[in-house]
Amino acid sequence: MTTAAETLLFVCTGNTCRSPLAEAIARQAIAERLGVAESDVAEKGWRVASAGVGAGPGSPASENSVLAGREIGLDLSTHRSQPVTASLLDSATHVYCLSDSHADAILYYHPDSANKVEMLDPTGAGIPDPFGGDLATYQAARDRIAEAVRARIDALFA
Repeated sequence: MTTAAETLLFVCTGNTCRSPLAEAIARQAIAERLGVAESDVAEKGWRVASAGVGAGPGSPASENSVLAGREIGLDLSTHRSQPVTASLLDSATHVYCLSDSHADAILYYHPDSANKVEMLDPTGAGIPDPFGGDLATYQAARDRIAEAVRARIDALFA
């Protein structure tokens, strides 16, 4: 298991659909691994955040992301969007992108982050943006995100 402090940053476009789900799923998975409450994950040396390459600050998670998350025990009600910043990237030990365009944008503006930027899906596939879709579209995205996040968390704890 990893012993150093870890900071995971999940990145999508607007930070209202996919990356908030990824952040919450990761926090839940880490808490399960550590046998602690989700609120105690940071105390155990794990920081989990999300941001968007095209995000403005302060927007809530989309309604369907909130609903899809709630179905698996996640609370996205307090989420507020934030843009990707140099500071966030500097503090992250792992930057997981939901699509190639997110990784490309980060690497274009912050090439020094190349050693920590990866696609969230370990196969390198992007996870389509459910924005504007119905609840079923968000549920499908949530399930793909959950599978990818759990694979990443498993690897970090290996």
